[in-house]
Amino acid sequence: MKGNSKNDRDTTGMNEGMWYYMYIEDSVKAFARLKEIREQLFKLMATSGDRKVAIFSKYDKDTGGVHYYFSPSSREVALAHRAIPCEQPSRQQAGSLLFGDQDMVEKLFE
Repeated sequence: MKGNSKNDRDTTGMNEGMWYYMYIEDSVKAFARLKEIREQLFKLMATSGDRKVAIFSKYDKDTGGVHYYFSPSSREVALAHRAIPCEQPSRQQAGSLLFGDQDMVEKLFE
């Protein structure tokens, strides 16, 4: 599943439980962009106190790109990076936790 380049979608009224997905084809660019995303997620977690703020990633061996999944609590940051709404991924599909509270991971996938 690859990200959509159309970024003009209206996300008002989206389900608060919605996950967000972003795909970056170039792994070097993906990892460089991650620094900014993590800083924004840290600020969001610090100001909101929400322990379910998280981002997961999975490297795609076939394409060399990176798939990112933002938890519902990360909506603000996800939309700022033009991530698109998606169904909740499986734990395996989401990949590795890049930022978030490790103790909350299982609760995110209940």
